[in-house]
Amino acid sequence: MEVNCAHCGHALTVPEYHGPSLQFLQAATSKLAKAIQSARNASPKKYHFEGRTPDELTRRQNELQRALRESQTQLAEIKGHIHHATIQLHRYQLKLEVIQERQNELKAELDALLQALNQT
Repeated sequence: MEVNCAHCGHALTVPEYHGPSLQFLQAATSKLAKAIQSARNASPKKYHFEGRTPDELTRRQNELQRALRESQTQLAEIKGHIHHATIQLHRYQLKLEVIQERQNELKAELDALLQALNQT
């Protein structure tokens, strides 16, 4: 598809979309939402550390702290992706507004031209 730039008027080629299909994204989102809901509805886990040696407890503490740091890193990464996607969405919304305004201008000019042609 080609569109004219709203600023300079030159033709721009819009590349074909090769991302995941809408159906795939909807299915994946639905599965993720169900998994989150299941996790929220699950009973809280109970932890039992009786009978473990201090070394075992220290080792588990280190594992948990490492896993927590990794989880925090993943959380920050996902928040970064969301922030980036939000900025991209805003840009696309602005581009859409520009295209819609250009379309309105073109329609108005076409209507005026048709009126002029009908008057002649």
